[in-house]
Parts: sequence; C-alpha cells; structure tokens
Amino acid sequence: MKILQEFDVNHSRERVWEIFDDLSRVASCFPGAQITRPLQNGSFSGQVAMRLGPMRLQFKGDGTLSRDKNNWRGMIQGDGADTVTKSKASAILAYSLSNSSESGTIVQVELEYKLFGALAQVGRPALVQEVANHLTGEFKKNLNEQIVGKISLERQERQSNSSLNVIGLFMRMLAVRLSFFRSLFSREKNR
Repeated sequence: MKILQEFDVNHSRERVWEIFDDLSRVASCFPGAQITRPLQNGSFSGQVAMRLGPMRLQFKGDGTLSRDKNNWRGMIQGDGADTVTKSKASAILAYSLSNSSESGTIVQVELEYKLFGALAQVGRPALVQEVANHLTGEFKKNLNEQIVGKISLERQERQSNSSLNVIGLFMRMLAVRLSFFRSLFSREKNR
C-alpha cells in the first residue's frame, strides 16, 4: 500500500532540514515513536507503540536513513515486529522539502508499507489512511513546536512513552461520519 501526504511548515527549508537531520528529534514529533539505537553509518533501531482497542502493539525494528542535501530529499527504510501479536511491518518512507510561495516549506511524504500477521487483518486501507491523516497533523504540530523550541525534554519523553490509540481515532472518525449521514437524512426527511 502507498500513502501520499503533504503539509506546509511556516519555517525556512534550511531550518526544517536541520530538524530532519536529527532522527531523535524527528521521532519525538511522531506519537509513540522512539529511537533506541542512534544513527550510526546510516542505520538505527527504534520502536513505535500503539493501541488497537485492548491490543497493545510495540513494534521494534531496524532501519536505514539516506539523505540527499543537494535535492532536499531523504529516505527511511525499516522493518519491525511486535512480539506479542507476531505482526510484522515493512516500510519505505521518502520525503522531500521544497520552498513554498510564502517563505515556508512544503514537506512531501510518500509511505509505502506492508503489514503481516494479525495487524494485516485489521489494517484496512481506509483505516490506515485515516490514521496517516491524523499522524500527519500531529507530526506537523509537533514539528512546528520542535522548530520554535517549545518541546521540552520532559515532553519529548512523555510523547515517546505514549502510544497511538488507533481504535479511539477510528471511533471518533466513525462518529463524525455517522453524525453527517444522520443530518443529511434528517434534512431529506423534512423536505
């Protein structure tokens, strides 16, 4: 599966690139993510924690990072596994930074992923897209705070120890859609 995301950041491309140059700072912008072995010779280890209803997932794995400063691009490849559910995930994340028309930066992200095991059964494309949209919003907010220096070390630790509640997100999304359809049908009924 492939997911494309794009968002604007109100900071220069050079400043955003500086944050992207520090993998631990990038991970602190992503809910539930943590670097467990720092980047050395292009490789690192990390983990991502999330909840699917009563199921707690903690993917641990290894990845590689390659960057092309001349073209403002980078790529992260990784594989991880959850020991409890025996689920596995594989991902390639490519990103690029470009100048926006208003002294900001456009961040483009392309994520190609594969899920295996129990998670593959519940990881439907629509749900994964909604989760990606939510994560992009959280990442953008946290990236902005990281750039202006508002994220304290304590908050970074709290974020890395938190987990993403996918079912809660899905239920909120479902409630919004049900509310929309109820209002749509009630208007039709009253005509």
